[in-house]
Amino acid sequence: MVTVVLSAGYIASIIVAFGVGVYVLRGNRLTRPGLAVAAVLIGTVMWSAISFLGTQRPFTDTADAPVRALFWSAVVVAGIRGLVQALNNPSRPWKPLDVLALIAHPWALGIIAAFPALHRIVVVVGDDGTLTYAYGFWIHSAVLFVLSTAPLAALLSGRHGILVVSGKARTVMLAAWAVPAIGYVVSAMVWGPSGPNLTPALMVFPVAMIGSAIVRDGLVDKVPLARGEIFESLAGAVFVTDNSGRVIDVNAAARAFAREIDGAEDLVAKMLHEVCPRTARILDRGGEVDVPTPNGHRVVSLVTTSIGDGKGVTVGRCVILRDVTDAVMQRRELERMRDALSREVEVSEELRAELGDQVIRDSATGLYNRRFLAQTLPGIVESCIAQGSPLSVAVVDIDHFKSVNDSWGHGVGDRVIEAVAAVLKRNAPGGLTVRYGGDEFLVILPGASAAKAVAIVESMRTACMELRVDTRDGPVQVTVSAGVATLTGEEIDVDELLEVADLALYRAKEAGRDRTWSQAGGVV
Repeated sequence: MVTVVLSAGYIASIIVAFGVGVYVLRGNRLTRPGLAVAAVLIGTVMWSAISFLGTQRPFTDTADAPVRALFWSAVVVAGIRGLVQALNNPSRPWKPLDVLALIAHPWALGIIAAFPALHRIVVVVGDDGTLTYAYGFWIHSAVLFVLSTAPLAALLSGRHGILVVSGKARTVMLAAWAVPAIGYVVSAMVWGPSGPNLTPALMVFPVAMIGSAIVRDGLVDKVPLARGEIFESLAGAVFVTDNSGRVIDVNAAARAFAREIDGAEDLVAKMLHEVCPRTARILDRGGEVDVPTPNGHRVVSLVTTSIGDGKGVTVGRCVILRDVTDAVMQRRELERMRDALSREVEVSEELRAELGDQVIRDSATGLYNRRFLAQTLPGIVESCIAQGSPLSVAVVDIDHFKSVNDSWGHGVGDRVIEAVAAVLKRNAPGGLTVRYGGDEFLVILPGASAAKAVAIVESMRTACMELRVDTRDGPVQVTVSAGVATLTGEEIDVDELLEVADLALYRAKEAGRDRTWSQAGGVV
């Protein structure tokens, strides 16, 4: 009965392993995970076949099958190790030392199996002709369990890399592998090399789990596609780190960037800020970052995404770095040109305003000139008419100005005009002071009645009396005469208003100068 059950188990393991192997190879999945799975499946088929033959005829002292079975068990464990390494550290290519570490154990068992003289290292024949395991078997078993424990523990924790299988799937796979491991211990301790071997028969469970992961989760498809065809070929540099800053994965562009910035060659499984301090500072900034490099100035754009586990807990981050130097430089140049053009427009507007102001202002005094008066006065008149308010004007003239030029020179005369202009402007609140021509000024007082206009003009005249213009030969003092005219409402006529004010000025000068004459009230 035991023989029938074991035989059925061996046949089931062979069929399942063979079927999964055909599925893997049929899809041309000769990737690192695919090769590792193939090693597990081939080892399972051969180990089960040898064990099946042992149930039909017990092994004798001349049989080499027990040693060969141990070789294929080492192949199975090597495949498990290779599969876990490929899943947990997909960015690290296999190096010669990695391959040597994987094949060293199967190679040693293969040498022993190939030479019958070495079989006694593993299996010895007792005096009664029975087979028992020698010291080599126990060394092999210890190595077997040590080599398989480390990768399976890594698969369970998932802390050494980002796996394509879920945490639940990892737990189920580990449970499936525990069953043949227990069978291995029981077979070795109870029956030895001559008795039944439970392990190959129980391999149907982990092999079925591998087949399920391949069909359902794409165990050998997802990693090669994501890394080989997408991840490694991405133009942007991708850095994946855990919460402590340890590098989990990088693509080719990221390795090239770290090599250029920090001269680092090997990043994976190391603290980024230790092996690549400048790169770490750049990744922590985010956004657009200017990066000086030995090959010239570069601008990079950073996008950071948190990585969470199935429970929503953040376990790391993924930073994608793209070189945007050309686009940013073009944008900055356009912005510089735009700013320069905007500044030119501002300067042009300022010049235009300045030129326009120069056209309507007297260059000597800074007061508005007759051109401005001609443009502005009609609007002032219309406003006063619309509001029904009075409009007063005063014509102010410097007394005996010709004698100032004759006695002190035109330079002093110009200074006198400037000083008088400043006094008039300062003492005309709400009014408009215009240089009318030569030493004559016009003061426009919108809304001022005749009495108020006279009062304002009188304050101007009084202030001019107190004016002193210092020269090397002593101060120059002048007086002014003024004529005031006022019209209200619809009576306002510009020409009439200016004519009346000019006539009032004439009356003030006839009356002795240094005084104000109003058409409404006469001399003040």
